[in-house]
Amino acid sequence: MSDVLLRIKRAVLTGHYAFSEKARTEMKIDGDGLAIYTKGKFVREAELETYYFLISSKRAL
Repeated sequence: MSDVLLRIKRAVLTGHYAFSEKARTEMKIDGDGLAIYTKGKFVREAELETYYFLISSKRAL
């Protein structure tokens, strides 16, 4: 497994992750199995690494 995937897994398992406002909105609206894609980024603050998710789809809200 690549280093990046291990870092994502470690962040998620330890609860160090957050969803963007757009991701929360789309997850709330989507109830019909709409195909989505994700991307994210790591943010390091005072030795703590947090993974931020962006979730998006092809359908306009």
